[in-house]
Amino acid sequence: MKSNLLAQKVLCLARITGELLKRAQVGREKQAAAKQAIDTALPAALNAVVSNERIFEHQRDEVGTKLASDHAACLEFIRDLAAHRNAAETGQIGTPAIDGQTKKAHATALTGGSGMVDFDKMESGQKFTEMLMGDRA
Repeated sequence: MKSNLLAQKVLCLARITGELLKRAQVGREKQAAAKQAIDTALPAALNAVVSNERIFEHQRDEVGTKLASDHAACLEFIRDLAAHRNAAETGQIGTPAIDGQTKKAHATALTGGSGMVDFDKMESGQKFTEMLMGDRA
């Protein structure tokens, strides 16, 4: 009877060990698939950040290594990427007046020299009035 109990325990241990090995193999396969996906997508991502002036060419290898291996580094990179503006984007946001006279002339045209903006002289004010009043304005 003692040997029967021992055989059952050994069989149970073998089943548990087999299940653990199977789960470990599944984990290794998932990890290998994730690494393969990263290795496939990383070159295109690095090309995009270099060509869109988010990083310099000489930073490609260092950034690639960090992105491929460290989730925290990926999140930091995304945070920094969201805050970055390149020269082309800065130019689209707005440009300063060439001289103070251009800006001053525009302000004078809108205020009529009084310091108060005449909403009706602004294009947006004219559109608003047109939408509000229809063709009667």
